[in-house]
Amino acid sequence: MKLAYVTVRIPYGDQETFIITEIKELLRQKQSVEVFPFRPSGNIYHDNARAIEKHTYRYEMFSTRIAVMALCYYFKRPMTCSRLIGRILTKSRNLKTRLLNLTATIKALAIADRFVNLGIEHIHAHWGTRPSTFALLVSELTGIPWSMTLHRWDIYENNLLQHKAYSASFIRCISEKGKSDLLNIVGKEFAGKINVLRLGVNLPPRMMNHENTGAGSQMSAFNIAVPANLYGVKGHRYLIDAIELLVKNGIKEIKCSFYGDGYLREELQGEINRRRLDANIFMPGRVEHDQLLDMYSRQEVDLVVLPSIVTKSGHHEGIPVALLEAMAYSIPVVSTDTGSIAELIGDGSGEMVRHSDSVSLADAIRKLVTDQTYYDKLAMQGRLKVEEQYDLKTNVACLVDLFANFRCKPQMMKPVTETPSD
Repeated sequence: MKLAYVTVRIPYGDQETFIITEIKELLRQKQSVEVFPFRPSGNIYHDNARAIEKHTYRYEMFSTRIAVMALCYYFKRPMTCSRLIGRILTKSRNLKTRLLNLTATIKALAIADRFVNLGIEHIHAHWGTRPSTFALLVSELTGIPWSMTLHRWDIYENNLLQHKAYSASFIRCISEKGKSDLLNIVGKEFAGKINVLRLGVNLPPRMMNHENTGAGSQMSAFNIAVPANLYGVKGHRYLIDAIELLVKNGIKEIKCSFYGDGYLREELQGEINRRRLDANIFMPGRVEHDQLLDMYSRQEVDLVVLPSIVTKSGHHEGIPVALLEAMAYSIPVVSTDTGSIAELIGDGSGEMVRHSDSVSLADAIRKLVTDQTYYDKLAMQGRLKVEEQYDLKTNVACLVDLFANFRCKPQMMKPVTETPSD
């Protein structure tokens, strides 16, 4: 089957690593995938993204070329284009969204024919924001069916979601909470179109349980990884509080690494220095995805912690892939009762604590440092949860079945005449 995947930036940039994994699995399952990043700025950051670069069509967001191509298409089909532009402008809920969607409209007009010439049978967009606006418009211009995956914040942005729900062949949510929140926005009548299909991760061979050599055993350091960018919603400052509590209570051989970058870097580093925790908390910055997984496979990480919070604006987590990957490697995880995290670890597959509660966070870490039996139990249950619900191969096969139910007939397609050389 010939698919078009619309992303924000992937394969470029350092985000959306879960989409890289999904596309590579689609290719492994013998699907033909062409990738259209909506904002393809920057270079390839993750080595594993290079495998999909040859399947990628790079059209910059703003360029004279795109503007000229859009104008040419408009004058070829003025009535259709005017109708679509009018619909986008009137249905967008505020001026900012109208302007953002107008950029998606220009790009859709410019390259809609490319989808037809490539013989695309189904378009799938990740995110309910401009990538799905673009996919919606290309679908309406070409007749190619489309669908979208919604994650978390993109649901609450509510960028034409009711109109998109009406137009899309199906909608995939990655959590039950996401589906519930989406239905509250678009209406219960769209329930039949919305599928909960989890993100998946590759399952490495089962590993022997880590030997807990943490502070409780007075041996080598207990190593905690926090694979999260340095943003407020990630809650790093509460983990700093928790590490300080642990050190003051005698658990000194604990090493915690913040693997990420972001606008809070200087502030967090200042807190670490002020509390004299520089021997316990480190900020090595963002690491390449495969490098992090190599650390897991070499058992260099004893625990993964995501101390996520709900921000004042209501921003919260979905189901973090960072937790899934650690659990797949039989590494216990500690996180908080925010967003959809309870769907992942609320059944005891990980340790879940109250968000914004440093004392509870410290207690959870202490238990895993000092109780080997509990540590082993959590490692096993986390791995089993991922095997049962988040196996990449299984979940992508389910996604392929959904695509197959909504595809163009081959005779609707023009011959392929172009190659990804842009």
